[in-house]
Amino acid sequence: MQFSQERLNVWMYKFLLGTLSGEKTMLLKRELERKNKTNEINSALERKLLAVFSTDKPIRKYLAELLDDWEKRNWGD
Repeated sequence: MQFSQERLNVWMYKFLLGTLSGEKTMLLKRELERKNKTNEINSALERKLLAVFSTDKPIRKYLAELLDDWEKRNWGD
């Protein structure tokens, strides 16, 4: 099952806020995996979340590290 980009965007933002349900988190993970296999990843944020879902590291901590690195690479902050 495919989901619209708008729905994925809302799910990603809700995930970042910590308000996405476990069921929808699994749907988001599966959809990002599907998009990756078909080369349809649309944004760096989708790539970061896919990386987070593909590791055994603590999710929030690893996501924070990836976002910090992204910021440093792009703006040197």
